[in-house]
Amino acid sequence: MAATHNEQNVTVTINAASPAATVGPSLKTVGAAVALAIFLGAFGAHRFYLNRPLAPVMLGIGLIGALTWPVTVFPLHTISVVWALVDLASIRAWVGEANAETLGSGASVPPSQSEAKQIGDGLALRLLRAAEERGGKITVTQGVMDTSAGFDEVRECLREMVEQGYADVGNASDSGVVVYTFDEL
Repeated sequence: MAATHNEQNVTVTINAASPAATVGPSLKTVGAAVALAIFLGAFGAHRFYLNRPLAPVMLGIGLIGALTWPVTVFPLHTISVVWALVDLASIRAWVGEANAETLGSGASVPPSQSEAKQIGDGLALRLLRAAEERGGKITVTQGVMDTSAGFDEVRECLREMVEQGYADVGNASDSGVVVYTFDEL
């Protein structure tokens, strides 16, 4: 990717297999949801942020209450403020649900600690050790020979490590063979 600005050439190279180049889904945070509930909760901002039901109803009550509070004895705004305070008790669970929905949609995310732990077990670990012995590079055939696993199993495991950002994939310049490279090894 190249960009030109003010007659200066700036070249940016992005490695598509690297976690830094991976743009994942926007995950919700408890801090943001709590801040929205505290400062704009009467209008349901935290509910909109977390895609919760009844957010438009809460917004309506909050707006009507805010507009009528000087002329009413019991402003509707009070209802939405109390509602937002009650919602605070549920925000942590709602953030978890919102993030589970986002991750369940098949979106790609950077490697998590649980994924890193899975890499430390079984076939993936054997493949990493084999790649380390070869200067951080390995082919599917070499992986089959070193691990005694099947071609499909090795190919799938290496593909998953590429998707998770642990390896790059390319072709050997002399033979065209697919080579998986682990820069950290």
